Amino acid sequence: MAASRRLQKELSDLRASGLKAFRDIVVDETNILVWTGLIVPDNPPYNKGAFRIEINFPAEYPFKPPKISFKTRIYHPNIDEKGQVCLPIISAENWKPATKTDQVIQALIALVNDPEPEHPLRADLAGDKKRRLALAEDDTMSMELASYAWDDWEFEENKENISINTGARIPEQRQQPSAPLRTFDLTRWRRCEVKTMERTEEELRLGLMEDDVPAERAQTGMLILFDSWIYTDVHPFEIVSVKAIWSEERQCHIITMNDGLIVVNPNVLISGTTLLGSLFCSRRGILETYFKKTTAEAEIMAVGTMVHELLQVCLKNKLDTREQIMEACRNMLQNQRTIFTMYSACLKKGYAEKEMYDFVPKIHQFMQRYINNRPTSMFSARDNFDGTITEVQDIEENIWMPQMGLKGKVDVSVRVRNRENRQVKTMPLELKTGRANFSLEHRGQLTIYQMMMSEVNPSTDSGLLLYLREGIMREVKPSWNEIRDLVMMRNKYVGYLACEKIYLDEGEAEFKLPRPIDHPSACAKCHMNTICCTFLLRSEQRDILSPGMALNTTLERVTAHLSDQHVEYFIDWVHIILYEYFHENETFTQERIWIKTPEVRENEGFTLAYLVIQTQPVLQGSRYVTEFKVDKTKTGGMRRDCLTAGFSAGDYLIVSTTRRIAVATGTVLSIESQSITLSLERDLQQHYSNEVFHIDRYESNMKMTFDLTNLGALLENTEKINSLRSLIVDRITPSFDTPTEGGERILHESFRSLNFDQMNAVLKFEHLKEYMLLEGLPGTGKTQTIVAIVRYYHCKGKSVLITSHTNAAVDNFLVRLIPYGASLTQNCTTLDELNEIYEQCSVVGVTCMGSNHPLLVQKEFDLCIVDEATQVFQPTVLRPLLAAKKFLLVGDPNQLPPLMKSDHAVDLGGGESLFKRLQGPLNTATLSIQYRMNATITDVANNLAYEGRLKCATSTVARSVIQYAQDVNFSEENCPNKWLYGILRTDLSGAFVLLDTGNTAKLHAEYSKQISIDPGNKIEKNFMIDVFPEEHQSGAHVSSNICEAAICLYIVRAMTELGIQGRDIGIIAPFRAQVTLLQQLMGKFCEMFGMPEGVEVNTVDQYQGREKSVIIYSCVTNCNNTNHVCAVDERIMGSNERFAVALTRAKHKCIVIGNVASLAPIAPFKSLKQGMLPEGFFRLTDPDCDFDWAMVQQHLLEIHRKDFQLLLNPLFDAIPDIPPDFQFE
Repeated sequence: MAASRRLQKELSDLRASGLKAFRDIVVDETNILVWTGLIVPDNPPYNKGAFRIEINFPAEYPFKPPKISFKTRIYHPNIDEKGQVCLPIISAENWKPATKTDQVIQALIALVNDPEPEHPLRADLAGDKKRRLALAEDDTMSMELASYAWDDWEFEENKENISINTGARIPEQRQQPSAPLRTFDLTRWRRCEVKTMERTEEELRLGLMEDDVPAERAQTGMLILFDSWIYTDVHPFEIVSVKAIWSEERQCHIITMNDGLIVVNPNVLISGTTLLGSLFCSRRGILETYFKKTTAEAEIMAVGTMVHELLQVCLKNKLDTREQIMEACRNMLQNQRTIFTMYSACLKKGYAEKEMYDFVPKIHQFMQRYINNRPTSMFSARDNFDGTITEVQDIEENIWMPQMGLKGKVDVSVRVRNRENRQVKTMPLELKTGRANFSLEHRGQLTIYQMMMSEVNPSTDSGLLLYLREGIMREVKPSWNEIRDLVMMRNKYVGYLACEKIYLDEGEAEFKLPRPIDHPSACAKCHMNTICCTFLLRSEQRDILSPGMALNTTLERVTAHLSDQHVEYFIDWVHIILYEYFHENETFTQERIWIKTPEVRENEGFTLAYLVIQTQPVLQGSRYVTEFKVDKTKTGGMRRDCLTAGFSAGDYLIVSTTRRIAVATGTVLSIESQSITLSLERDLQQHYSNEVFHIDRYESNMKMTFDLTNLGALLENTEKINSLRSLIVDRITPSFDTPTEGGERILHESFRSLNFDQMNAVLKFEHLKEYMLLEGLPGTGKTQTIVAIVRYYHCKGKSVLITSHTNAAVDNFLVRLIPYGASLTQNCTTLDELNEIYEQCSVVGVTCMGSNHPLLVQKEFDLCIVDEATQVFQPTVLRPLLAAKKFLLVGDPNQLPPLMKSDHAVDLGGGESLFKRLQGPLNTATLSIQYRMNATITDVANNLAYEGRLKCATSTVARSVIQYAQDVNFSEENCPNKWLYGILRTDLSGAFVLLDTGNTAKLHAEYSKQISIDPGNKIEKNFMIDVFPEEHQSGAHVSSNICEAAICLYIVRAMTELGIQGRDIGIIAPFRAQVTLLQQLMGKFCEMFGMPEGVEVNTVDQYQGREKSVIIYSCVTNCNNTNHVCAVDERIMGSNERFAVALTRAKHKCIVIGNVASLAPIAPFKSLKQGMLPEGFFRLTDPDCDFDWAMVQQHLLEIHRKDFQLLLNPLFDAIPDIPPDFQFE
């Protein structure tokens, strides 16, 4: 009793004293022996932070001293890692009962302001003062916001017992700038650009300019931030989202602890799960954003996912009887998605069923209580939510909130009625399957969903937190403190993610990370500790570590197996990956969806705007196949072509409405002129039946995180990974091995179809233990060689993983195995069937990006074969290699390297494939005997790239030429043009042709207008990803050429009349814009001439590994200044490897079309003209060629208009059969 009375008196005196350095005093009157408060120091470096402390008074107080501990981490020599403080005034030998609490606090403040390193609790901080102060400042800045903010939360529910003084500090008015900025309204959410910044000890002054209006109308104004907001990490020219209050005293907008919010870099949308996952350790949270787990999902997480789905199914279908719920549970356990989830988590069937069946009665009681409004034994606690769910509005509702830079998916969006006041409102319902602890993480996650839903439904001011296992569901209404602190936490978090400027400016690379928490047990057990500590080994990070830190022990343990070379490899490739990612996404930025109108986005070439759904989406599995059609009534009747949008099958897109962004996401299934069909995760007709939709490209970071994850996995300390790291990083030469017994007979059987080079390659591979490289020159039968190796392994009962960078390459190889008795796997309906299939299959095909499949985590293959390995980005290929004992890299280093957008990343080594890194005489077998090209094309290829190594397999191959139909009179006299005859000649000297068009820039512009094939120049705009934006905008580069397209069509028509099938002709262009243009024209041509298989038109990359009798290559390039080659042409066209791929696709004839004057300065074309036969060069501007642009233009126009009269005027005497259903006009 004496202690209680004295403490009440001291608490009253302390509050009346107005002590500025100790504030926010919180005391629970039911337990006055425990106080919490906020220490706000005056002296640097601690004046940049605020520190929560706890004072525990003994029952014998004042005869025994209180104990003080810091709840906020502080980098201080007199305060240890656990927050215990060495304060002499409260030591047992110095304590006096007359000492009052305010004296203790003043002594504590003095100690914080002026440390006493001669009496340290932390010996590691007692040394170099300069270093200690620098580290303390860094630590204070990094910890202050989260700790100060979050500690207020747990007291919000008991406000009647709390006395908190969080009044805003608004210093006296200072002299305003001589030229004050114009004011504008920030009392509602506004998007602004920071123009000026001035930070003092008391305030942060920002000069802002509106960014959500046109620049000529944008206003400017001043914003002042007080209290903890002054530590906001913001810089000039950054974008902020602001909602503030107006201060009459300052005559500007202000943000204080009680009013206003500022969101830094709101374009970076962070999910609530990601943000709240970094509560304990922000460093781990950032690392988990970039580096994902490669191990199987935890069992408890998998069960939680399945329970979520079961509850959602019950709510969606209103299943309220126990029998209905049990039936739904059984059905769910048999569907493919659930089976895959169980397999991914290594769940046993019995365990999964038991866990799921245990939740059935709990879900039944939930449905009875909150859907049917009937009393139940569960959910009967007094503090449970006392209302009912009247409607399930949505499930897994996707919400993006650019104002606050947040995004997320709400488990269930419900309409509820409160029993007390009968009020109906919309709420998020968040389901948890674990213990009911109402943790900060759970509350924070629900708060974020409430904040996001309130932007859509202003009445949403709370949410429901359901702990299904224990039958507890409470309504949680977030306080202002929680909302404010979440925004502060998000701003701090985004500072480590928004590093585009560093990498786009190609400055010194810096992978920003928060300081480690230095927690002995947590750091030792953390699954990210190896990656975390590897970054600490960088020279610029070493100052973070000090001798007394517990993290040193963990660092030594988890990095002892890594050499300096290993660390350097890891760090260098992290920077390469980030340089490439940010440059690849520079053109397509997601913020355009919310900062630009649909009309502007569509005009810029990124969007299909104003689409409608006219038919009911079709449910296939768990996806909705939805067809969107162009709504001409919404666009003034303007004719738009979906084929010019730049989208392709398989692209991942975002669907928005005019009122709300990102209502659904999905992949492209098909595209037609006036429609596009997507596979979506939801039925848009359910909530948006009368809406108009806009579809945008979504640039995912999946490729970046996949590559970084692979790189992180290479740091692990296992026997398998240590061996792989030595091969890749240290480039250890593979050792020789003795073939297994009985292998000679199997090898002999495989050799029957192989030539000498191929047999040598197989033998060498069998004798090398760890890996081998197979250099397969064009047409040399590398696929046949790989098939022999796979058959050899299969006969020995060993398993093989086949991978490549594209689905087409993998499919092409698997199809080649079918004649040898290989069969494709089938669908399965039980976990046992899935396990059996995966265990029995000896050959598995998957792309490199698909190699994160759970099968590759749970099964080790005997061999991994990487086809087209020279095209695969080095970190991308690491994942499949981790799943095998031995690997074979197959490729041609003289053909396409990994496709890179960032020149700086290439300069750092990003263009080096793993094949090129490892290639050496001891580990490489070469195939040089080719069966594809005739002697003329082979000579050109040798001169360009292969230095005479390519050899024709037989004289028949060397002399093979194009063959026309026997009933067609092909002769110089019968050919309509001399130039056409020169190109179509069947002699060997005419097998390679270079057709010089001259400068066609003006004609291209003229023809485009006359034919109007590309209104608004959409093709050019929509494929800007193929070029540098600055080159495109300046006009230095155009990536389509309608003149060359016209010549291509004319040549194709002539060849088809001469009996060449469309499937035997291939057209290649270096830019996707030209490919799209040619595909449109060729589609009309093939329809007119009855060619169902058509002529394949594609980019160089897509033609890798393919072959055609005839290849036509449209160079497109048309620089006006022949002495200057624009950057994009130099980069794309200047690649020897790229051009080598194009011409080596041809078996009998290769025709290159372009402006030779523009091409001449580019490296491949310099050597091309020197190595080719003079008979193959034609200049269309020469009078002897008898060439007329008007003729090919008219031909193009007739095809574009589908003028079937064209069929009645053949180029040669014999004409192809006319389809009987064609009607002539």
